[in-house]
Amino acid sequence: MEGQIHVFWNWIVAVDLFGAGLSAGAYIVSATAYFLGKKRYETITRIGAYIAPFPVLIGILCLIFDLERPALFWKLFLTFQPNSVMSLGSWLLLTFSIFSMIHFYLWLPERYDYLKVVPAIRCARRAHCFFLVGCVTVQEMREGPSEPACRSRLQTTLSRAGKESVW
Repeated sequence: MEGQIHVFWNWIVAVDLFGAGLSAGAYIVSATAYFLGKKRYETITRIGAYIAPFPVLIGILCLIFDLERPALFWKLFLTFQPNSVMSLGSWLLLTFSIFSMIHFYLWLPERYDYLKVVPAIRCARRAHCFFLVGCVTVQEMREGPSEPACRSRLQTTLSRAGKESVW
């Protein structure tokens, strides 16, 4: 037929569509199970939260690989054009992947709670000095830092380097 343009989608786009559907389904099942019964369906909620972010991330990587110039994919996020399918799709994928990663993080067991390191920053007045000196031990990451011990380690390291104390 004259005047028609045929678009050919290869298997990479099919992987993205499958990954996005699998992620969305896992996310919806997880959220629904959570709202229907927090304790009763906790296992379903946890499994859905663990599954949801990864297929969509694989699909996003496939889409980036499928672009004509993959190194320039970040330019899609410089503007938002609601009439452009490419712009709208990239923003929706970014938003969903952020929400699914947050949902994944919220369902991690206690021992994998990496944000507990943040209170450890109280130990030093300047966070960059704190992490450069290596004041964090595994025990301090679990229980919170011991400020006097950290302060003495920081002062010892600074005195060896010939620097003044930050206190």
